[in-house]
Amino acid sequence: MMYLHAAEGGHGLALVLLVLCGGVLVGAVGGGFWARRKRRGAAAMLAPRVTADIAPCILTPTVTVSSKTYDGTHAATITGCTLGGAIGGDVVGCSTAEATATFTAADAGDGIRVEVTGLALTGWDAGNYVLASTAVTTTADIAPCILTPTVTMTPDPTPSRDSAPRSTSTDFDTTLVASSPSQMSMDLHVVIVAFHAAEQLEVCLGALEQTAPVTVIDNSSSDAVRAVAAHHNATYFDPGGNLGFAAGVNVALRQIAERGPFDVLLLNPDAVLRPRELWQLREALHRPVDNRVAAIAPRLVDVDGQPQRVVWPFPTPSRAWLEASGLGRLPSSKHFVIGAVLLMRAEALRDIGLLDERFFLYAAETDWQRRADALGWTSDVCDDVVATHIGAGASLDPMLRESLFHTAHEKYIRKWFGTTGWESYRAASVIGSVARAIVLRGPRRSEAARRAGMYLHGPQRRAALRD
Repeated sequence: MMYLHAAEGGHGLALVLLVLCGGVLVGAVGGGFWARRKRRGAAAMLAPRVTADIAPCILTPTVTVSSKTYDGTHAATITGCTLGGAIGGDVVGCSTAEATATFTAADAGDGIRVEVTGLALTGWDAGNYVLASTAVTTTADIAPCILTPTVTMTPDPTPSRDSAPRSTSTDFDTTLVASSPSQMSMDLHVVIVAFHAAEQLEVCLGALEQTAPVTVIDNSSSDAVRAVAAHHNATYFDPGGNLGFAAGVNVALRQIAERGPFDVLLLNPDAVLRPRELWQLREALHRPVDNRVAAIAPRLVDVDGQPQRVVWPFPTPSRAWLEASGLGRLPSSKHFVIGAVLLMRAEALRDIGLLDERFFLYAAETDWQRRADALGWTSDVCDDVVATHIGAGASLDPMLRESLFHTAHEKYIRKWFGTTGWESYRAASVIGSVARAIVLRGPRRSEAARRAGMYLHGPQRRAALRD
């Protein structure tokens, strides 16, 4: 019986011949093939090593670009890139970080040819593939620009004695409508960090209607998530493991920063925001009177239309003592907004930087806004915009979710207030939880008692013991 084994590697591939002869395995060692035979236990060289090539697989890229409103330029915006021909299970994607897209004509029209250059491969298995071409063509539309006429009326310089003064139009002023979605999509990017739950991602991306470029970071390496992203022409990236929320967002932010300044919408895959609400949210972020707003969030409701709390005071030891004494609802001048649907200003991202990757799932947006506050930025809520948020989309295990939440809070307090601040925060949390466990009944009492035990031992220590 003979076996042929090929080691992966490209040029100079070694073929290893394994022969089962008389119950003894024959194998390859050193520079040639060797056989060990039963008789006399002698070993003899059978044949020299043989090499062959494995050529990289050729992939065909398909690129989509967004249509736009006439702006007098040839610039086009890439919204997605998909690959055809990859081997199932391989981690390989199309990178547009260094790519450029150009309309061949700047005038308004339908189906205008767009030339795309600078495509590249990314992913763990990218070395086994090559692109059929790093330059492709596609088509997109350039809609006519909408002009708003403003008529200025001036009195007739020679009115008659018996008639009232008349007015005549003397000049017209036309202005470009610059807030149309196709214009705004040129400097707005959506980032979604996914972990399984492809069905939720389908609803999320479907609601956006490809109105802006989207990057999906898939922490679950899921074929279903990849397929949903491709269906909606979103840029897909598999980091090869579960990086967590903050690190996953940073992967996308680094790629986006290479292409220029963008406002970035952080969007949970279990949230739904439609194009009209997206543009209203962006207009609210860029109101001239609020040019120091670093991030803005919409009002949130669950699937039943019940409101969810969006604005929270920054966690502090003094705030923990207020909550322990039943005064946690007192207003605070320092607050943050939750990150389920969070639009971040490009200038603020450049000033503040990336998210802190020490925060795995929770508190990353809290910490980023705390750093923003230290630099004179603020956060806000747009009450005119409403988004739907299911909640707990990243983890269906409530015990795990609670552990991750309080572990993140411990990291946050230790970062901003040191060990002494953490011990104060921890003591207040234990006392407040014990008090609630005494006065409450049912599941809420059990929850308060569990929280008291968690803070008595310390959330990080408790999580480490459980692992």
